[in-house]
Amino acid sequence: MTKKTTELDNVKKATAIMFAALVKSLEDTAPGLKEGFVANLDTAYTKIREDSDDLNALETISWTRSMITGFDIESWPRLFGQRPAGFKWIPAGLC
Repeated sequence: MTKKTTELDNVKKATAIMFAALVKSLEDTAPGLKEGFVANLDTAYTKIREDSDDLNALETISWTRSMITGFDIESWPRLFGQRPAGFKWIPAGLC
């Protein structure tokens, strides 16, 4: 059975997928681009979190980052018991 999602969730997911695909494609011709892009995502996430706490934007950034890096912070506690010390990336909904 297919899980029902809202149109907004579909747009956020599609946006994250497109940016992840673009970054992965560009990484082939511009090594290091992925790390710079992820660093920019982290900066944007922190700024949005501090300034407006826009959960839709935070979730889209989180999804994009996870798709690019392959790291899903939501799985961390289940896999390792706790987040690493000093880790500041906290996706919307987990705080």
